[in-house]
Amino acid sequence: MKVKKGNHKGESGIVYFYRREGDHGRLTLITPSGKHIYVNSDEIDYKFTTVSIELMMDAEERAAFRQRIKEIKENMDEEYGG
Repeated sequence: MKVKKGNHKGESGIVYFYRREGDHGRLTLITPSGKHIYVNSDEIDYKFTTVSIELMMDAEERAAFRQRIKEIKENMDEEYGG
């Protein structure tokens, strides 16, 4: 996610934690350098490139999910020369 306004404008990171506060919320982002930043949900640009849905999977489901992603990536590389 990328921060679009506020003290951390221009920084980006992975959403590590979300806490609801009234109609909005607060997010903890981890930047590529490992820094934790705290922002309001209305400061975030919700256009993103990837989403991880592995959080609630048990180990067996996660392994099968990762294997399927690997297969899809390999097929795309073969098809599109990536």
